[in-house]
Amino acid sequence: MLVASVGEFIMKPIRNQDFKINLLVEVIKRKPAVKGKEWRTITYNMNQYLFDHRLWNTPYCFYDDEDCHHYFLRLIEGKTFKKQGDSPTSNVTDAQSNEATTSPPIGATESFTFHSGPNYQKYLSKAAEIEQQSQDNYWQGRHPDIDALLKKTE
Repeated sequence: MLVASVGEFIMKPIRNQDFKINLLVEVIKRKPAVKGKEWRTITYNMNQYLFDHRLWNTPYCFYDDEDCHHYFLRLIEGKTFKKQGDSPTSNVTDAQSNEATTSPPIGATESFTFHSGPNYQKYLSKAAEIEQQSQDNYWQGRHPDIDALLKKTE
């Protein structure tokens, strides 16, 4: 359960899965920088989504872009993600015959369960990857010599 907050006030939990997916899609689409202006656009769009879908009484659920960014961080914090492979495997089983409809590539051992609608975990993983890259870029910009310092400590 996630709870959005405004300043020192705690707001009611936002449990709507579609809202979370829309937030992840916004992050994937806009690739926001840490403290970047893209978060203002994302915040506006998400506030409008909550209001339009009657999940919030006003179009101001998130006070500012920092609140929206913190909400997003709580979605991905503490989770471990596998990087998505470049070539998707096609290990699909036909429901009628229980036989594979296509042969999986040699060495492929991954499987999946089909769910209608967007793949939340896939979106979550991609958005987390974008956030990690954004964080890396932010700190690299603030401390350009960090890579050299890290190599010295190894």
